[in-house]
Amino acid sequence: MNLDELVHTPERISVPDLNAEGWVLRQLVRQGLKEKIRRFGHAAFLVRGQGDPTSWSEGSTHPSYPGLLVKYPSEMAHAEIVTKKTFKEIIEELKNESK
Repeated sequence: MNLDELVHTPERISVPDLNAEGWVLRQLVRQGLKEKIRRFGHAAFLVRGQGDPTSWSEGSTHPSYPGLLVKYPSEMAHAEIVTKKTFKEIIEELKNESK
């Protein structure tokens, strides 16, 4: 089964209370691929602009990210541990690479 078949088969995706990660896991298990899954650190976190709407966390200011509200500070801290860099350092590296 390919990704297109997984995504476009309604009976396979109409599972109540199943988030995206749970759905992917379910498909990998069905395909007999669960043993190939390895855990890796979550290296992402959510931010929003001061005027952006939100349906959950309002967010909080952080000195490293002026003008942005970090929605979940614990995710930010974990992402920085996993990457061993702050998000600000990563952005600066990307800017320098594009010069």
